[in-house]
Amino acid sequence: MVRTVVGYALAQGLWRFARAHRADGCLDDRRAAVRVSTSRFPYPTDWIRTQIVSTSPQLDPPLLQYRDEGGFIYENATPLYLSYISADPQYGLNIGGWPEHFVDYVALRLARQACMRITNDKELKANAGQGRGQGRGASPKPRRP
Repeated sequence: MVRTVVGYALAQGLWRFARAHRADGCLDDRRAAVRVSTSRFPYPTDWIRTQIVSTSPQLDPPLLQYRDEGGFIYENATPLYLSYISADPQYGLNIGGWPEHFVDYVALRLARQACMRITNDKELKANAGQGRGQGRGASPKPRRP
């Protein structure tokens, strides 16, 4: 359950602490005769979410037109540079590198997932996360002078 919750949380944003970069050469795609002029680039095994695809090592300018299909990126250019959110233990799964707000987000998500299994209380699950103003768009109440 924990790995699923962390994977979900990593997929929700373009987290700096989880960002990895990779340059790929192309794979020969002999099975797809339609794609004769297109190279096939596999996603890394630790890939969760794409941030930038580019033909430049500096990732600028980003490549805006490419095809994403079946775990591969299809593009005419080679090499291809990819910035992505990683589930590698050195990046996204490095708990020591997580900022406090991400730790809170994962803890809240995990609590919501485990709540029904532990307590069998639907009302408690519905109220999870509302105590400290956590959640999307929530902000603390202003203090009066």
